[in-house]
Amino acid sequence: FGKGLVGRCALESLVGDFCLHFMVSRCALSIYCEVYRHIREHPLIQVPMSSAVGRERRQAASMLPLLRTDWRSDWDTTVMAYDASSFGLGVCQTKCDPKLVERIGSQHESWRYHVADAITARAHALPPAAGAVPLDECESVESIAPLSARTFREIPADLMCPDDWLTVHMSRLRRPEFITRSEARGLSWSVRHQLRRAETHGKRLLFLGDNMCLVLAIGKGRSSSPALLPIVRE
Repeated sequence: FGKGLVGRCALESLVGDFCLHFMVSRCALSIYCEVYRHIREHPLIQVPMSSAVGRERRQAASMLPLLRTDWRSDWDTTVMAYDASSFGLGVCQTKCDPKLVERIGSQHESWRYHVADAITARAHALPPAAGAVPLDECESVESIAPLSARTFREIPADLMCPDDWLTVHMSRLRRPEFITRSEARGLSWSVRHQLRRAETHGKRLLFLGDNMCLVLAIGKGRSSSPALLPIVRE
């Protein structure tokens, strides 16, 4: 595309091709925002492409060669947990059996919505979680399939024993802000902290959080919410 007119069909074709490649690393899906707005607002006519649409096209093209995923990568045994409140945030870490890390990390949080009694996450996860099947009863990762699963396996309660966790970061927020933004700060710090360790490079990492909106947006790779999209991009 140049600086001339561009229509819906041309942009949809471009977005479709890029999104197929973005499945390698779903976080790249967060690049597109103004492109989708252009498609919605001008479905039948060709109009000049805005600078914002052009910027997102260039960003997508620049990111494409950098996307890479190795599905055979091992899971790192260090598990991070982050949380935030109205005045501060904190991050903890613990060591965990690699098989348990794999079983937790290989189950997508959105899968709980295929199970009626797991939709209310807090009620299902905290004791007594009636009908919940412990994660360690699962024989293999392959058996946790979103369409065939008849139960959602919550994180084992014994993993959350406070004595097993080490606080690695805590800080006070400078100003009041949207709680999901604060939770995202904790996640961002956790990721950067893990990436400082050379032994984590090339491995899959597990991060635990309790903000469902943030967890689902990160897992999806994008969000239609103006408040969440910058967080996912970060």
